[in-house]
Amino acid sequence: MRSAILVAVALMFTAVAIPRSAMAAEVQVIEAFYMSETGKFCNATDKVQNMCKGTASTGICHVKADNSLCGSDIDPYRAKKLKMKYTCGQTGAVTDFEVTEGSAYDIVCK
Repeated sequence: MRSAILVAVALMFTAVAIPRSAMAAEVQVIEAFYMSETGKFCNATDKVQNMCKGTASTGICHVKADNSLCGSDIDPYRAKKLKMKYTCGQTGAVTDFEVTEGSAYDIVCK
């Protein structure tokens, strides 16, 4: 009986302990540029930062690459992509990220 109680107590404390690596971290956008294949671009950093604001609880930022990042189509009839750099939390490693126009992607920081 005593060993069963000890096992139950050990399991209870194990279930409560969450490793730091499993906790979510806010996506911190360093820079973001929406650019066409001809080299035309706009600085979309502020808009992408707003997309990722408040992601600390989930660690997930939903990023969508489309013309709304620049307010209008920067280069009509040309393919475009969003290129950005971000970190997971304040001290995470810098990651380069790229998504093509019309696509969406979830950046996950956990």
